[in-house]
Amino acid sequence: MATALYYGPMPATEAIARCEALLAELTDRTAEAHVLVWLAGLHAFDGRLEPGRRMAEQAQAVYEEFGYRMALACGCCAVLAEIELLAGRSDRAEAVLRCSCDRLEAMQERACLASRAAELADVIYQRGRYEEAERWNAVAKQHAATDDIGAQCLIRAIGAKILARRGSFGEAERAGREAVRLAEQTDALNNRGKVHLDLAEILRLDGRQEEAEASVALAVEQFERKGNRVAAERARASVGRG
Repeated sequence: MATALYYGPMPATEAIARCEALLAELTDRTAEAHVLVWLAGLHAFDGRLEPGRRMAEQAQAVYEEFGYRMALACGCCAVLAEIELLAGRSDRAEAVLRCSCDRLEAMQERACLASRAAELADVIYQRGRYEEAERWNAVAKQHAATDDIGAQCLIRAIGAKILARRGSFGEAERAGREAVRLAEQTDALNNRGKVHLDLAEILRLDGRQEEAEASVALAVEQFERKGNRVAAERARASVGRG
């Protein structure tokens, strides 16, 4: 339930209240950690980055103590990386996601690896290392199931941005719009917002500033529906950048 509250359409403030109600019913430390990690991310969406980071680290400590390798490598790392990205620390997000991918590869957990590898590819792209981003996107593509819409839309969005960097704007736009179409099949509002931002970057690189700003506005709408104040504010601030 806490996972659905984090990824789903319920606004962050309401989802926080639901998670806190769940926590009040629990006495088992590992069960508390399973709720706390997603609650951490929800707090970060609402602008409480440092409290969110502390909660995620608390859940991480419990997972490490009890040997919950999958929960640590997949869910916990995803939330910790997202918190660092919201805080503007892409270097820390990259380190967390690299650790996640290494652990998932060692466990041969390919389904989760597809999503974390795509997220790592995107962070590396944001840091300007496009060839390395393409390599990690290929890892994600190799392991992603065809019906894993979350991974597939991220893979397409990242691939589209890489194509745009090479000047293949027509192909990039088609891939970017396909990512948007896939994301709109889900109720994952943050992912919807993200792929709209990715499409905006493609349009901006192609010199289509007005269309890019319209795509940013759609991203802001999705982030605001989720109550992701930090992402919404950052998206607004991107308007007008070259």
